[in-house]
Amino acid sequence: MEDAAVFLRIDGVNDAADITVNGWIRSVRKQKKVAFAAISDGSTTAGLQAVLKPGQAEGLSTGTAVRLQGQWVKSSGGKQSHELQVSEVAVLGDNDAEGNPIQPKYQTPEFLRKVPHLRARTPGNALVLRLRSAVIGSLTRFFDEQGFVQCHTPVITSSDCEGAGEVFTVSANPAKGSNGTKQVDRFFKDPMYLTVSAQLHLEALSHAVDRVWTLSPTFRAEKSDTPRHLSEFYMLEAEQCFLDDPKQVMNVVESMLRAVATDLSTSAVYHELLASRGAHHSDEVNVVIDSGTLKRRWEGLQAADWPRITYDEAIKVLEEANDVRSPIFTIQPSYNDGLAAEHERYLATHLGKGSPIFITHYPAVQKPFYMSRSPEDPAKAECFDLLVPDLCELAGGSMREHNAQALHKAMAAKGVSGEGLEWYMDLRKYGSVKHGGFGLGFDRLICYLSGVSNLRDVVAFPRVHMSATRSLDSLVPVTPGQHMAAHDKFILEEEEYDYESLPPNFSLAANMVAGAFAGIAEHSVMYPIDLLKTRMQVVNPTPAAIYTGLGNAIATISRVEGYMSLWRGLSSVIVGAGPAHAVYFATYEAVKQAMGGNAAGHHPLAAATSGACATIASDAFMNPFDVIKQRMQLHGSTHRTLSSCARTVFRNEGLRAFYVSYPTTLAMTVPFTALQFTAYESITKVMQRRRRPGYDPLTHCAAGGLAGGVAAAATTPLDVVKTLLQTRGSSTDAEIRHARGLSSAAGIIWRREGAKGFFRGMKARVVTAAPSTAICWSAYEVAKAYFIRREEEK
Repeated sequence: MEDAAVFLRIDGVNDAADITVNGWIRSVRKQKKVAFAAISDGSTTAGLQAVLKPGQAEGLSTGTAVRLQGQWVKSSGGKQSHELQVSEVAVLGDNDAEGNPIQPKYQTPEFLRKVPHLRARTPGNALVLRLRSAVIGSLTRFFDEQGFVQCHTPVITSSDCEGAGEVFTVSANPAKGSNGTKQVDRFFKDPMYLTVSAQLHLEALSHAVDRVWTLSPTFRAEKSDTPRHLSEFYMLEAEQCFLDDPKQVMNVVESMLRAVATDLSTSAVYHELLASRGAHHSDEVNVVIDSGTLKRRWEGLQAADWPRITYDEAIKVLEEANDVRSPIFTIQPSYNDGLAAEHERYLATHLGKGSPIFITHYPAVQKPFYMSRSPEDPAKAECFDLLVPDLCELAGGSMREHNAQALHKAMAAKGVSGEGLEWYMDLRKYGSVKHGGFGLGFDRLICYLSGVSNLRDVVAFPRVHMSATRSLDSLVPVTPGQHMAAHDKFILEEEEYDYESLPPNFSLAANMVAGAFAGIAEHSVMYPIDLLKTRMQVVNPTPAAIYTGLGNAIATISRVEGYMSLWRGLSSVIVGAGPAHAVYFATYEAVKQAMGGNAAGHHPLAAATSGACATIASDAFMNPFDVIKQRMQLHGSTHRTLSSCARTVFRNEGLRAFYVSYPTTLAMTVPFTALQFTAYESITKVMQRRRRPGYDPLTHCAAGGLAGGVAAAATTPLDVVKTLLQTRGSSTDAEIRHARGLSSAAGIIWRREGAKGFFRGMKARVVTAAPSTAICWSAYEVAKAYFIRREEEK
């Protein structure tokens, strides 16, 4: 029995008979003759698609644990190369589908933190668990190769390593006395605390085996409520004897992180992280980095020779950057006050240039008692902090004070009494030697590698000040809207195998039929407004064709020319728009598929390029029909039929009249369509995160309308030029009749009306374009959905 990840690995697998998969149902989609289920076992963020008979899907719901048996065969869909044709389904346990807090859509991190016992079941949180495991494995291999011994240090200790007093005190539960009252007995002889660091105990062990390391929980009673702090967290700490310089400790830190990043950069976890970052964007609660930024983080860790500067040099850089007249920092850099988070962020970004940076030799007064002083400058500690872009401090280390007298003096200066640290002082009495070490925030490292900015979202069960363990019984009832909110920091959207995500697996003929249906629907419904736009864009119109607005235009035309005149020229659109839109959408789908636009994620470049290519192809066919349409739309037009208008234009002006505006048309429609398609794909991606699974016409209607309105407003000037060129043959103005192209037509408009002339009819154009685009896309997607579902049923 294999994990789902084995079957879904990138290089694919051959068909296989009689396979068994265990997992949980992410989603179920039932159709008349077939059902689809997305199965996950946590081994990959991708869901394994299972194809079932409708009867086999009865009783299956999100969260149900199942065992599926069947054949692994090639898939006709686009999510994965193969799918599981199920022959046998076994439900392995109960599942309350309606009450299950984990639902197959985005859920906020705030909500998921209330159900920590369940949130690991979401694909993003499961990915973080696997990343933690992979990083631990890589660290273990590194330390083994470097001759370090892994040790387990105590969690309960009598010492406060940092000397800050932010510790948790350990006590036993009160015991009941014979009279029923509670009595508190001292469990330990001396006060004991939860450890704040393993460093002191590691120092003791390093004096036995030279090189030691540990990855263990630590506890700080800090009341900080920030994304960077937890009360319980994991620290990776290491100590090494026989060192002479903090550079040697920095070398270990740099080599360790470089080895981890290099080791895991070829792993499935790394590629899944990049894929997840490509699929989600910054409309979520916390800032989400994209795949490019995450990749640069990993590449920065793999870079050679990380910069190293002293604290003095860092302060100088900050002071020079912080112009007194225009300061860039909220907290002014000060030598005595240390580095604030914004200072660290600036240094990591501008000096590290993508790679981490070491800041060395801080003033000793800012550092703990155990750090040794620099022999060159006793006021400086032989220490370092490691800063990384975005996250700031990741690790810190130093040479440890190995001289007993110097250590006593440092403790006195820091107000550390030494009570409970007698054993630590003994290390300097018996075989003392120069040594150093470091501590690294393991959870912060996971944040940096995963792109998650909040520590609470990379720790399975986070503990923070005034937090409480929540159970399902204590939860406030959750509404479906809370389950479906699109604000998760790192929770991946569940993979839905509905038609929306599939590539066009139906025929070119079906694509063209869908496109033709969309084109005719669009132009027929909005044709009267298009006629008004044409008349309002005419330069030097007759006095009877001057209108004060859309309402006045409709009323005037209906009264003087008859209501049906608003549809004059519609026959040209019906004859031309069907084939033109068929070419348009067929080209769009073909180019989009070739450029990978149907793959998971957001692909604005593919959408824009596909739209531009579709426009060039369709306008070549449609331009003559558009000329005929606008000639018939003009006030006082004598053309009553498509054929008579076409013959008249050809006889009087030649074939060139049908294409004189084609370059201008392309100059307008290519940017229009590129902008429209980019906006449409972007808007639908956002709206689909908030919709229910399956085809949703409202999504396409709203997205198409918004995209069309924006694009129409932006390209109105070129549309005015195009109208002049397409109607010039019917003009009584000699200059207009002799306009030869875009530049000459634009010159006429500029000389006569100035800049405002290029925005004639913009309101009518937007009013036309927004609903027209909405109708067009809705009609096309309805037809597209019909063909895909019919194909699936086959």
